[in-house]
Amino acid sequence: MRISRTFIIAGVVAAGALGACNDQLVVENTNNPDVARANATPSGVEAIVSKLLQQIHQGIYGSTTNLLAGALVMSFESSSQLGNFGMGTRAALPREPIANNRGNSTEAENFRTFDFLSRNARSAANALTSLNQFVEVGTTLGSPARDARARSFGYFNLGVATGTVALFYDSTAIVKPGIVTGEIPPLSSAKDAMSAAIEMLDSALAIANSPAATSGSDGWPIPAEWVSSPDGPGPSLDEWKRIIRSYRARFRAEIGRTPAERDAANWDAILDDATNGITHDFLIAMTSSNGWSNSFWSQAAVSVGWHQMTPFIIGMADTTGAYASWLSVPVDQRQPFLIVTPDKRFPAGETRAAQQTNSPGRYPVDGSPLYLRNRPAGEDISSFPWGSSYYDGIYRYGDYRANSSRGNNPIITVAEVDMLAAEAMIRKGQIAGQIAGAATLIDKYRVPNGLPALSGVVTTAAQPVPGGNSCVPQVPQAPGFTTLACGNILEAMKWEKRLETMLNGYASWYLDSRGWGDLATNTPLDWPVPYQEMDARGLPFYNSQLGAARGTYARGASAVGWRVRRACVLAFLAGISTGCYSYVPIETSAAQPGMKVSLDVNDRGRVSLADSLGPSVTKIEGSIRERTDSGYVLSVSSVEYVSGQRTKWSGEPLSVRDAQVGVARERRFSKLRTALTAAVAVGALLAVVLTRDLFGTGTTDREPPDPGPGPDK
Repeated sequence: MRISRTFIIAGVVAAGALGACNDQLVVENTNNPDVARANATPSGVEAIVSKLLQQIHQGIYGSTTNLLAGALVMSFESSSQLGNFGMGTRAALPREPIANNRGNSTEAENFRTFDFLSRNARSAANALTSLNQFVEVGTTLGSPARDARARSFGYFNLGVATGTVALFYDSTAIVKPGIVTGEIPPLSSAKDAMSAAIEMLDSALAIANSPAATSGSDGWPIPAEWVSSPDGPGPSLDEWKRIIRSYRARFRAEIGRTPAERDAANWDAILDDATNGITHDFLIAMTSSNGWSNSFWSQAAVSVGWHQMTPFIIGMADTTGAYASWLSVPVDQRQPFLIVTPDKRFPAGETRAAQQTNSPGRYPVDGSPLYLRNRPAGEDISSFPWGSSYYDGIYRYGDYRANSSRGNNPIITVAEVDMLAAEAMIRKGQIAGQIAGAATLIDKYRVPNGLPALSGVVTTAAQPVPGGNSCVPQVPQAPGFTTLACGNILEAMKWEKRLETMLNGYASWYLDSRGWGDLATNTPLDWPVPYQEMDARGLPFYNSQLGAARGTYARGASAVGWRVRRACVLAFLAGISTGCYSYVPIETSAAQPGMKVSLDVNDRGRVSLADSLGPSVTKIEGSIRERTDSGYVLSVSSVEYVSGQRTKWSGEPLSVRDAQVGVARERRFSKLRTALTAAVAVGALLAVVLTRDLFGTGTTDREPPDPGPGPDK
């Protein structure tokens, strides 16, 4: 008994010793990122908050690998046929959806803006959680004013990050102060995300208006380094409130994807914010070493291959009839032409040589009104036929590259905010005084640049701008869109806003043009949530869903006509192709390399393939690359899910085991279905051709009726 007890005691001791030997030595690595530790002290949190705007700025401006370049060419704010940054892909007419499959040609551009802004929104929310807790328990950064400054700045940047993602992507996660570390919020619609962004800006403004904002020292102005202020201190308290209100006006107006959605915006609130907005441009000082930069400005100034202005929009300045002639030529046959205009932002002259003389160098001299140059002929580089011109819009900011990446980036301008106010007044034009107020704001930019005043002349929303045959802008008219007429006050506002925001702000032309209905037909109206995010969430990815309807100027109308004709022919051929083949069940053991197959995924497969394909997959289609002892290696062409959503692939390899497949089917030729489908398709195609004149043999090629009064040509 004593021996047994001794062995038991020895065993316990030994087991304890062995357990101790198996204990891992845990040493905290203080260099690892630690959200709780970083946000644990007032000084640590303030340091995080101070870098938020810089991180957001660099996320959207600090690399050409983002969606900016694509948005510029989609709205005719730039033109390039190069494949870099998705420019050639996004610019091409007819427009195509934004591809979002793994390995697509613009996967990095699609992802960067979403990634940077989402991560910085999370950083802002975490910092605000700590700041709000400090206030509750009486811990302070040093004074109530300093606390208020940090909190207002944090809420502002959280709103800007969330709101900017909502402007461009169809969905995003909404993060707010108080979110638990590790919590992954679900995706919400862009509309709901923008509501959350406005809520954050509301909080930023409320804190700036609170008594705490002026209680004690070290409050406002915002420290210069937080905003990279070019001249002395950052924004004063009053200036800061105006910046918040200016962004709030921008977001409320630009969230709309369609004219109906923009029209439904809260224009009373937009007008109130815009009329109390900034009184000088919000500028970011950039140098080669301070961590603030604008990569597109630098790249666009390299050569015309990277950027030139297409005449689609700037042609409306021309007063010679050359723009109308350009519009009358099929889009794939258009050539550059000389724009002669009274608008002083363009180089003056009746010849190209004269205009070149009047816009020398790579950037304007101090005091010059020029925004564009007519480049030397030796620098011309062809783009798409409709995308080539003699004019460079980067001229206005050409000194940035010339001065080794030193310059001021106007991230929001007085002109943009003034035009938001003018647009609100025009939309409220039935109210006495609103059209006159809009005219005054437009004239602030129009008259100094050589165009006749609207004030006292234009008193209704429908009246054309003054100038007669030399009016600007001269707007393409329906139904043919090859004749021109003087624009109304809304078109005058759009002209001024485009010229003043050209290549500043962030894709202003794209955001405004979609809400105005001015984009080329089928231009994507937003980006899908990048596949990298969808993969991380275990959700199926998808391409962009919304395309612009035929717009105000029918941009790309000729190409769209071709697209419709092509679509009908392809539909016809696709109908025959679909009829020619059917899927026939086969034994899984009979599947061989080269076969085109459709695999019904069973319950076991849905679980085991979730990491590769996302949850709830039901069907995989593709070609068999290799047959193994236990399954296949497929070149995948498509994946279908329980929801009915179908995702196209581009032949990426995927290993599938026999045990993961319920039914395997081989794609085989069917003579009977071919005959039946061909007969139906031919009849349908003839009906469409005869009734719709899709091949251009009937009424659609008639001379369009006179559009009404306009400049004599």
